[in-house]
Amino acid sequence: MIHSELVEIRKIRHKISEKYGHDLNQLLEHYKALEAKLKASGKYKFVQRNNAKQT
Repeated sequence: MIHSELVEIRKIRHKISEKYGHDLNQLLEHYKALEAKLKASGKYKFVQRNNAKQT
């Protein structure tokens, strides 16, 4: 069961990547836009990142 779910997730991820020509920069922009849309909806909560470098 878990294997088939992983296969389905990988198929979906591949389709998304293919939609953007497997271009990492385009994929990044897609996911940034999706994140902004989800944040704006107010339906989801996001963890605030601490941008300070840890040593």
